[in-house]
Amino acid sequence: MKKYCDMSREELLSELDWLNSAYEEKKAQGLKLDMSRGKPGRDQLDITMDMLTSMSAEDCINENGFDCRNYGLLD
Repeated sequence: MKKYCDMSREELLSELDWLNSAYEEKKAQGLKLDMSRGKPGRDQLDITMDMLTSMSAEDCINENGFDCRNYGLLD
């Protein structure tokens, strides 16, 4: 397949038509994709229970009042 930068305007428009058609076909399938990070199994969650109960929610609040259980606040 040619690189897009090497295609003529007509070839690019034809490619766009094909891509839009392929996209609409996939969209018509009604897929529900979960793109979130991997979810642990029950056995993995059970391993962490002692960690989850070793401190209270108040222990997770830093000196600025941020809840450090939330992602991205540790910095």
